[in-house]
Amino acid sequence: MIVETLHITKALVMDILDKASLPHLIFLLISAYWILCQFAPNRNPTLPGAPIVGKRLWLEPTFLQRWRFVFHARDILSDGYAKYKDKPFVVRKLNGDVTIMPMRYLAETRLLPESVLSFKFALSKFFLPEQMNLNWIKTSERDPNMLKMKLTPEISRFIEMSRQEMEQTLPTTMPKPTSWTVVDVQSAIRTIIARMTTRAFMGHPACADPEWVKMSIDFTPQLLSTVFAVSPFPAWTHSILTRLLPSRYRTLQRMRYCAELVAARIEARRGGKTPPDDCLLDYMLDHGGADDVYETGQRQCMLALASNHTTAAAAINFLFDLCAHPEYFSILRDEIASVTAAHGRPGSPGVDVKTWLHALEKMDSFLTESLRHTPAILTIPQRQAMRDIVLQDGTLIPAGARIAFPSYWHTHEAKPTLRDPDAFDGLRYYKLRRGEGGDPMRYRSVQVDADHMMAFGYGSQACPGRHFATSQVKLVVARLLEEWDFAWPDGLEKPDIGYFEENTLLDPGHKLKVRLRGAEHGHETH
Repeated sequence: MIVETLHITKALVMDILDKASLPHLIFLLISAYWILCQFAPNRNPTLPGAPIVGKRLWLEPTFLQRWRFVFHARDILSDGYAKYKDKPFVVRKLNGDVTIMPMRYLAETRLLPESVLSFKFALSKFFLPEQMNLNWIKTSERDPNMLKMKLTPEISRFIEMSRQEMEQTLPTTMPKPTSWTVVDVQSAIRTIIARMTTRAFMGHPACADPEWVKMSIDFTPQLLSTVFAVSPFPAWTHSILTRLLPSRYRTLQRMRYCAELVAARIEARRGGKTPPDDCLLDYMLDHGGADDVYETGQRQCMLALASNHTTAAAAINFLFDLCAHPEYFSILRDEIASVTAAHGRPGSPGVDVKTWLHALEKMDSFLTESLRHTPAILTIPQRQAMRDIVLQDGTLIPAGARIAFPSYWHTHEAKPTLRDPDAFDGLRYYKLRRGEGGDPMRYRSVQVDADHMMAFGYGSQACPGRHFATSQVKLVVARLLEEWDFAWPDGLEKPDIGYFEENTLLDPGHKLKVRLRGAEHGHETH
């Protein structure tokens, strides 16, 4: 009866929407939104006395402030940092208020454990865990532990698996034009990264399953579309509203499909037919993952969300920054050739791909600078207080408060080791490591550094998969630079970065001119 009622209600709503005029629809939506917001409880506590940034008028409704942050987050955060750099201030997001903390508290809070100041609880706000059946996100340590216990210690093997998959994928994803041709490089890189990641995470045959590769790429926008659609409304309405959204059903469909792949892997293991690739899924199945096939499929989907989207974006931005600063093409290509001459070509007998990548110091410097200028998130790290926390200077972080740090702005302030911070210097960190008085053990892309590099978080809860992610980016970029030339289409340049709240967005419509290297001379180069 309940199901029938929901279907009837949905049909009635769709019928009303079809027949209503645009002005009526706008009035209806605004009225419904205002009424629902009157019943919304306080979204979450903030630090006592912290000023609110982004409010223009004294009597301005809160929902206008939340919507303003969606489209003007960078401006609001910039204004807050300029006015209150040394004190906490509050920004109002669709899913609740967040207190932006002064950077001086970073060192103290990084030592607090997950049970006191939680990354997972802060993150769960983005994924509607109750409505999407993802409650395990809030408490489970299984996936971070898997990355620390399996992926990182065996990183050389997993990078080599990814490299092999990259070589299998390139011929079908990257065209080989002999003259300049506009190519959707973003789509190609997303497919390459998705297959590389799936090879390491789920093994064969999942990495070669075109349906799953497409789903793993599409999983992130489908889930986030669902979150965005209901975030403006009170939490008690989410269970109802999400059931009206096609994106929710598409998200659940992808989870079910992934669970089928997990079940197939379990069956193959029982029959002794498992391919000899020993992927992360095997580790999950050996450590309790076989007990709940659907949840294991969900976990693989969330791993894809965490890895595919951000890794592909980093590789795409790397190429965009190269095209914006073409003087680095020859510098990086010379380094690739030099490292290959010294260590051999990846894939050749006796060549350790991890060692090969580690030797690409100029490329690593360029990647670090690219990530500094275009991080995935402007405010890192983000945490939620699990109980009242009193800091050493007496500052109270109340239980339930969500906090974040203005990492983007801090890493764009001049310091003795960060001169001219707004300029793009692809060799900035190479010079800091290798220049006079430099520190060869610092300034790597995988190292979290409060003054320079926080794209992967900070402290004990920093991204455990960052070594794998940066290796993938350098593998893909190095391979592309060896075989192809890249440039902006005539009359175009690097697009401005878009923002959805504090998250950076690439315009998927931007393409690059591509041609085979050496094609202008009638031959290919590798």
